[in-house]
Amino acid sequence: MFLTFIFLISVGVQIQTLAGEVTLTAATVNQELSHNGKGLSAFAKTVEEKSNGKLKIKTFFVGQLGDASSAYQSVIDGDIDIIMIDAGWFSEKHPVFNILECFYLFKGSEHYVEVMNTPGKLKFFEDKILKDPGLKTIYYDGGDVCL
Repeated sequence: MFLTFIFLISVGVQIQTLAGEVTLTAATVNQELSHNGKGLSAFAKTVEEKSNGKLKIKTFFVGQLGDASSAYQSVIDGDIDIIMIDAGWFSEKHPVFNILECFYLFKGSEHYVEVMNTPGKLKFFEDKILKDPGLKTIYYDGGDVCL
């Protein structure tokens, strides 16, 4: 089973009061019509619906806001609110993330779905990037992990 883990990350996006409309920026290098792009679009739509339109997410695809490296740095710097990115970008600070890009990490698709859909199964990795560089997991997408 070929897996590419993608991370959707947010740095310190804390909205104290939604008195008015708030618009966040989400970026990915993925195509809008790819399964990852569709997942990001669905996430943005759900957030807007659940907030009754008070919280919107403007999505940017195919590297419109920069390649993966610059988007990763931009979310750390707070210039972009949310990104969807490959786990490899975390390996520089935390080499243990390399395991997430290994072939045959899971016994099969059922095992993969169980790990992705069971809260806390990836807490070890989530805690590492929450601590350094301060990125929080939002959701997991398909064959991807999203922070």
